[in-house]
Amino acid sequence: MKFDTCTASLLVLSVAGTLGVASAGAQEDIFVVQDGVNTGTIGEYSVSFGPGSASGSTINPNLVTTAPAGATTEVRMTLATDGLGDLFVGEWASGTTATVGEYSLSGAPINSSLLTLADSTGVPQLAVDAEGHLFVAVGNAVSIYTTGGTLLSSFTVGARGAGANISALAVDSADNLYTAFTTGDPILGQSYNGVIGKYTSSGSPISARLITTPNFINGLTVGDGNVFISLQDGPPDIFSAINEYTTDGSEVASGLISNSGHMALDGQGHLLVDSYGDGTVAAYTTAGILLNSTVVTGAGGAEDLIVIPAQVPEPSTMALFGCVGVMWLTRRQLAAHPVR
Repeated sequence: MKFDTCTASLLVLSVAGTLGVASAGAQEDIFVVQDGVNTGTIGEYSVSFGPGSASGSTINPNLVTTAPAGATTEVRMTLATDGLGDLFVGEWASGTTATVGEYSLSGAPINSSLLTLADSTGVPQLAVDAEGHLFVAVGNAVSIYTTGGTLLSSFTVGARGAGANISALAVDSADNLYTAFTTGDPILGQSYNGVIGKYTSSGSPISARLITTPNFINGLTVGDGNVFISLQDGPPDIFSAINEYTTDGSEVASGLISNSGHMALDGQGHLLVDSYGDGTVAAYTTAGILLNSTVVTGAGGAEDLIVIPAQVPEPSTMALFGCVGVMWLTRRQLAAHPVR
């Protein structure tokens, strides 16, 4: 069978549309939490991906800014999205209670005081699933709310007395919840013990110790049937890596990436990793190939991030019409002058 150029183009467009392949140059929005003193911010950035490359630009470095908390007060923030155009922002200013607020993607407050949490020991970790559950973790307790702020239930992981403070939450496409915590303190001569647990959206344990590691877990993200865990050791940070596992807990790759930080997946085969120290975000493929070590810059105090996935553009109507026209003329010519 002989394909002309236009037929091949139509076939490629058809396959890309069927498989959901991201087009070269597709843009995504990245929202990055930037901790600070007195105030915290959320910045918005744009990233474009091409074959083997990624580039970024700043949209608004101060999309959301917290109220002043005091000239010497540390402000920490976390971030999650419901995939419906809302941002959920966890905030903690040292010495005060923690809160969770809801904002639009444009930074407008929907309810900046959606939740006020009694526990003031640290910033709440957040995750949202497709069923409308908002998961909020403080210490070793996870509370399950509706995205409207109604408390549904709570459960605990590990043992608070053993220092099981949850450092990250994530959900998979089946709306299962993953929790990460680490016990131990090398300064006190206690080895780290990192644990990833897996639970249903109602908090029932599927595997309370799905994955264990002798390292500190400082980041967790789940997607496409895989779990990516960001690990550190120290102080000082003498070990830094991202490992990959299946959602059943089987190891896929140890030391997939020699870097660590908070992470986000875009569902298009890209992994974004922030770096608190220099305010940058690096872009990798999910196979661990570095695309750009500074796809985002200027995000000082980067401590959490989310990606609004790229949308695959529909094939251009005019382009398809043009291809159909060329094919019609070609067929007319072949009919008038058949190949012998």
